[in-house]
Amino acid sequence: MIKRDDIERILDMIGLTEDVEKYIDSIETVFNLFNKIDEYEDNIKDLDPLYHPLEILLEPEEDNPVESYGYEHLDKDEDGYVRGPPLRRR
Repeated sequence: MIKRDDIERILDMIGLTEDVEKYIDSIETVFNLFNKIDEYEDNIKDLDPLYHPLEILLEPEEDNPVESYGYEHLDKDEDGYVRGPPLRRR
């Protein structure tokens, strides 16, 4: 079970600090729903995956990356990915 301190820390990291009480109940509800779903994992592990109801076969599209979106001025790592700012921590 997730602790109240963990929820407050998550809310602080994403910048929702003005009314923590308003969000805590909603987040606890969401986590409880995910825990409820996890209880049924043993019941569905042997089921076949679902299929598309129209049985449409989709072909993957060719990847055509666009070279410039105007991000040339941002810092990139050695693989060429744009680096974002670090998360704010308490």
